[in-house]
Amino acid sequence: MPVQFDAMSIPKEKVLRAQILTLAVVVYALVDLFSVLGFKDYLFYDGILVLVFLFFMPLGLVLAVHAIYIRKVFKPYPRRGKKTGEPRSGPRLEPDDLSTGLAAMFFPPGAMMLVASRDLRPELAKLHGDLLAGTEAETLPMINQYLKREQPAYLGACGDVISKNLVKTDFLPDIIVVDGRTQRRGYEVAFPQGYKYREVENVTGGITRAAWETIEQVIASGTRTIIEVIGGEEDLLLIPMVLLAPDNAIMAYGQPPVTDINPPIPSGAVMVKITPAVRRAFADLFSRFKPPSSTQ
Repeated sequence: MPVQFDAMSIPKEKVLRAQILTLAVVVYALVDLFSVLGFKDYLFYDGILVLVFLFFMPLGLVLAVHAIYIRKVFKPYPRRGKKTGEPRSGPRLEPDDLSTGLAAMFFPPGAMMLVASRDLRPELAKLHGDLLAGTEAETLPMINQYLKREQPAYLGACGDVISKNLVKTDFLPDIIVVDGRTQRRGYEVAFPQGYKYREVENVTGGITRAAWETIEQVIASGTRTIIEVIGGEEDLLLIPMVLLAPDNAIMAYGQPPVTDINPPIPSGAVMVKITPAVRRAFADLFSRFKPPSSTQ
């Protein structure tokens, strides 16, 4: 199922607020100018100082506040190049020591995929980050508040529902991994324009080397990209996303309800803050994945 893009990458309500603020600044400038011109004959002979102190200086302060607000509103959204319309790439991210050569460390020579054995599944179902419990609508403001507090250096989303929610916040994900399904059912998500798009095949219950290398290339490029899994599932691709992301990044995924463990885990959004310790835990987990023939 092809990924859909919105015609507008910035939410309309944010554009409307920016337009109202800009109009207010223009009205203020006109009112202030006419007010100052009415006083110039009473204060200084030439009126120049009146214009400087009562018009230009206050207007400069108002324009500075306006510029700061506009930058804060529009900065999270991709800008387009003048000719190609492609989003301008951000700074290139260099992999740290742990992420360098990880594919070769985990994938045996000739192995094109690794899968999780049955005894690993309970561990994979556990929480691996901060759970924001609730429905899709309930978690949206919680996600936005969480990201405002944490200010991630890099942001990723693994899963269709969490990706749909993240693009509604003030923080656009840098990498999005989806498969067009949620809980085995078809699921369409409309994404903002400005993302590059790549397709990759994965395997259910595992990770292909091609999917790993695609994620590695996207993170290293610093370019906002949507990766659509066209075969298999995207769930376990959170693992390479965590292992390859820079420090202080956040990788988010959707948590389905888990009722067969004690205590049960409610549904919601899980935010994984990337630290060396978190990477080591994920590396230990992935080191127990095996080629398909070894898990049977």
